[in-house]
Amino acid sequence: MKIIYPHAFAIVLAALSASAGALESFHYVIDPVRSNMVLGPDENLWYATFAGVVRLTPDGHSLTFPIADDPEFDSIAFGPDGNIWTVSRYTNTLYAITTSGAVAHMFPLSTDSDFYGTIAQGSDARMWIATNDTSLTAVDATGTATVYPVGSYVGDIADGPDGNLWIAADTHILRVAISGSFVPFQMPDNGSTTAGTIVAGPDGKMWLSANNAGCPLSPCIQLGSALVSANIDGTTTIYRAPDANISSAASVAFGADGNPW
Repeated sequence: MKIIYPHAFAIVLAALSASAGALESFHYVIDPVRSNMVLGPDENLWYATFAGVVRLTPDGHSLTFPIADDPEFDSIAFGPDGNIWTVSRYTNTLYAITTSGAVAHMFPLSTDSDFYGTIAQGSDARMWIATNDTSLTAVDATGTATVYPVGSYVGDIADGPDGNLWIAADTHILRVAISGSFVPFQMPDNGSTTAGTIVAGPDGKMWLSANNAGCPLSPCIQLGSALVSANIDGTTTIYRAPDANISSAASVAFGADGNPW
């Protein structure tokens, strides 16, 4: 589960009622959100702020675990060890943090990169990080890092059902093997649709939030948002939002009903 609310001061959580099928909303005031949100093995939501990482319980109680001064955490993910993994954007440091808030590991990364962004767990049990927008850095449990240039913008990262990593790369989707080789696939409408976030669906497909869907003009004028599904062979299907005035799809996640939200 991944929901992005950049610099938000409040969060609205929605859940389907199993009995009535009605939508229930819960509004909690929280610290500014710096990263995606992930559902942890402890059944709490976790995200990063300017101060560190935050644990948010289902009843709205949050607890911040300070990690470092000015950490600039843009993304967090749970690793195969059950720890929260996150990277400081500008201090080039990778952290593994337990669900009790303790730093289990702290690995320095190369300073050759301008910054480190989105992080995700790969099928090879390494943590994969977007590096300097145009490459990937894979880090194993010992802190050994390997850099893989992909020659394209690296946005959001997700582990796919085929054992590959999938990347939302602006007007393309990248399918990246754990060896570092990759194949690009164009987004729908000849690349005029731009990818936002990406997540693996229960149907064996990758799902992306998308913007500028079906833009016929150059330069592009935003006409609306959409969801895009991608098969593992790279073929895509676009599902446009019913309201053309909605021009920004921030993120996508699958609910308990098996549908993308």
